[in-house]
Amino acid sequence: MRLAALSDLHAAARRPDVVAAIARAMAGAGAEWLVCAGDVGPGGAADALSCLRALDEACGRRVLFVPGNHDIWCPPGDRGDSWDQWKRLLAFPGNLERGNRDLGGDLCAVGVGGWYDYSLGDPGPWTRADLARKRWGTALWRDVDFARWGASDPEVAAGFGQLLRQRLEEAAAGGRRAVAVTHVLPFAEAVRRRPQDLPYTFCHAFMGAAAYGEAIAAHGCPLAVFGHSHIRARQTVGQVACVCAPLGYPGEWGGTDAAAEAVAAMAVVDVV
Repeated sequence: MRLAALSDLHAAARRPDVVAAIARAMAGAGAEWLVCAGDVGPGGAADALSCLRALDEACGRRVLFVPGNHDIWCPPGDRGDSWDQWKRLLAFPGNLERGNRDLGGDLCAVGVGGWYDYSLGDPGPWTRADLARKRWGTALWRDVDFARWGASDPEVAAGFGQLLRQRLEEAAAGGRRAVAVTHVLPFAEAVRRRPQDLPYTFCHAFMGAAAYGEAIAAHGCPLAVFGHSHIRARQTVGQVACVCAPLGYPGEWGGTDAAAEAVAAMAVVDVV
């Protein structure tokens, strides 16, 4: 099975030239599915759904998706909460939070966007209260302004962790090997550490949840696809091949051509 992976498209996914370039690159690579590991739109479910539908049409209805933190942001003036945004995203057929997706052979895709519980963070001069406020000194994590779950971060992360374990167990019961997809990072090894940069290090707490990686490893997943960090990387953690393939923001690109950068960011993976 050959998969193409991307994440963190943000506002670039609104551009027809970017969407067309992604579809061409996917077809040229011979990939059977495009896995979008969250933050597909600039913010909120409406933006994400618009971008996803354009991508899905261009890619022949072969797009799989899990929501990122930006995808559940509540737009200014919206009286609902992030659960409302999350429920709206279930309208997209390729959303893996609707259920596992058969990939052919003995493979299936299992995914949740997930959340963070501070378990991938580093000790520092901040307190647990600082993490809950998502503010310390000059460091600010913007979910504090736009994500409204009505629960603590660890509670939200635990709920998605329970769903991930349930779906992995469903895959195993059906004799399927699972390609695991999350938006947040499931492994501490995937966090790029900068111990000399304390504001950056403070934000490690919002990178993901170690329990997700434990579940993925325990179920023998051959591949984990994720995003969120805006750092392109391939690595192996234990027996799990890991792929993070973000497009990221323009300031993070190698050039100015968004379509070309999307092609460069795309990771093509063969799952044996």
